Amino acid sequence: MYHVDKKVHRHRRARRTTIFIIVVLTLSGLIYGLFQLRINPQQDIRNAAPVSSKYDPDSAKKVDIKKPEFTMQLPAGWTEKTVLPGTKEPTYSFKSESKNAQLLDIFLGPVPDRYALNKAIVVTPQGNGLAYDVVSENCTKFTDAKKADNTGRVLAKWQDVDFYCDTANYARAVVGTISKNGLNTVKTIGKTTDVYNVFIVYIDNNITPDYTTLYSILGSIQFK
Repeated sequence: MYHVDKKVHRHRRARRTTIFIIVVLTLSGLIYGLFQLRINPQQDIRNAAPVSSKYDPDSAKKVDIKKPEFTMQLPAGWTEKTVLPGTKEPTYSFKSESKNAQLLDIFLGPVPDRYALNKAIVVTPQGNGLAYDVVSENCTKFTDAKKADNTGRVLAKWQDVDFYCDTANYARAVVGTISKNGLNTVKTIGKTTDVYNVFIVYIDNNITPDYTTLYSILGSIQFK
């Protein structure tokens, strides 16, 4: 028997079924996508720029200096200056490369006890070497310049040790070793029990003097 509208009802059921399947698939896809997003979230990782400094192998190099009275180490690039014998010049003199503008004078035996300084560093004998303190401020900061003689030289004191301060040339960078053994003199004993009167002058003409170089040199000196 043929029923009216029977075919129409079949089409409606088919359409509803198709819509239902599409909705289920769409929801399933959304749920799957959300689930994956939580498991594997997108990450935007940015590493900071690496911090590094270039290693300068020359900064660690040393030059061994061997003299009849002592041995010591100087930074690479330093050279010895010629000193005329029998003069009031230092016994030994050394200079750095021109770009660093550093000088080192070593007086042995009779020392220039009236040599005026801008800064002082106290040294004491330690074995057959030297122990040292820190470089002082410019001596004009703790010395009365009104008491200076006509050359600008005045007796000063740093850490209870006397020395002459050069108030006339206060802008220089002359550092000298001082001790309680006497003006500009420290008495050291070598391995052979020889006694040396020593006075060391260090000059750094850079805008910002590097006294770590001086400390390294003083710490390396060994008297024979």
